[in-house]
Amino acid sequence: LIDSLLYGHTCVVVDNPADEAPTNLLQKRKAQKDRKPYLIPVNAQQVLGWRTTGNRTQGVIDQVRYFETVIEPKGPFGEEAIEQIRVLKTGTWETWRAGDGLNGTGWTRHDSGTYDLDELPFVCVYSNRLATMVSRPPMLEVAYLNLAYAQRFTDYHHAIHVGAQPILTLKGFDPDNGEPIGLSVNTAVLLPPDGDAAYVEPTAAAYEAQLKCLQTLEEQISSLGINTLARQNITNAAAEAKRLDRVDSDSIMAVISEDLSRAIQRIVRITATYAGVEEPEVTIPKDYENRLLDGNQVTAYLQLFMQGAIDQETLLRILQEGEVLPIYIDIQEVITKAQDYVEEQMAREIEKAEAVSEVSIAENEAAAKAAGTTSEGATQGGVASGKAAKGSTTGNSTLPTPLRPGKHKSK
Repeated sequence: LIDSLLYGHTCVVVDNPADEAPTNLLQKRKAQKDRKPYLIPVNAQQVLGWRTTGNRTQGVIDQVRYFETVIEPKGPFGEEAIEQIRVLKTGTWETWRAGDGLNGTGWTRHDSGTYDLDELPFVCVYSNRLATMVSRPPMLEVAYLNLAYAQRFTDYHHAIHVGAQPILTLKGFDPDNGEPIGLSVNTAVLLPPDGDAAYVEPTAAAYEAQLKCLQTLEEQISSLGINTLARQNITNAAAEAKRLDRVDSDSIMAVISEDLSRAIQRIVRITATYAGVEEPEVTIPKDYENRLLDGNQVTAYLQLFMQGAIDQETLLRILQEGEVLPIYIDIQEVITKAQDYVEEQMAREIEKAEAVSEVSIAENEAAAKAAGTTSEGATQGGVASGKAAKGSTTGNSTLPTPLRPGKHKSK
């Protein structure tokens, strides 16, 4: 992706380890398990030439030649870096090396082979495509401004180095008297009555003009650069103003994102073909202009979540794409932790309810026992017992309690 931004496009080769003849079934199964496809980056400077189907500018590549350096063992411990050219064609590949001929000159074919694909395993990612394998770097204007900034900064630094030191001027001093001038706090310069001494230095306005030019270049570089890759302070900036400020730069990122998604999907398809598995689907967000959320939008999404219109995962993804949540946060991990927290809280509430229920049951049992004892004492005292029950007027005149059957006893 960085090479695509710097040079306009970059490429990658999807390669697969070569088959080795197994001696038995166990080695064959182990070889199939250990063979994993891998990627080889190829930048724009390595590509030497290519051919497209029908020789069209926007055609599909059916041959490509690129320069590479391989490391081969040399001697018992050494290694040798060898430069070669690799030629990829549909279904075949070749490597060419210099000096392999009979006379040690020219380019000769060093090795060749085949692969089981019906397409070229060569995938490109474009940031500003003009034609097949032809692009224009989107940061070219920024590069020119950086060159201008470097030149101006060099002039400014040299001007400070030369002109920042004041120059001593002497009026009426005879330079032919042969006596050296020592400048320090312990020496003095003898001048005639009409002589004078002063320091001459350039005015600060000259440096301020050059410094202002440097600041202007810095602002131009910042405005032309991709703002999503730069550090920005949005503390006092409105969301709408911020969105409008990022439309141009984000459109570049949207184009790169769309082409990157296409390239990754093709890489995954070729890799899945090598591995003999089903390819997954690759998606990359492309909405870079409207993804920054303000407070009102966040509140609206929260209300939709509370009303059950969207689920928790959708809410978190919207907040992450809207730059409310950091990009490094794993949404699935957050959801799992939230579910564990809710389950833990529910378990605590259940334990608390069970404890309260046990206490309530114990209190009810104690109250029932107390009520039973009171009923037994009531049959032994009061107006319903003793002589009062038989019509006597001298019986117990108070209600019985467990500790005393009555206040007034019959005589």
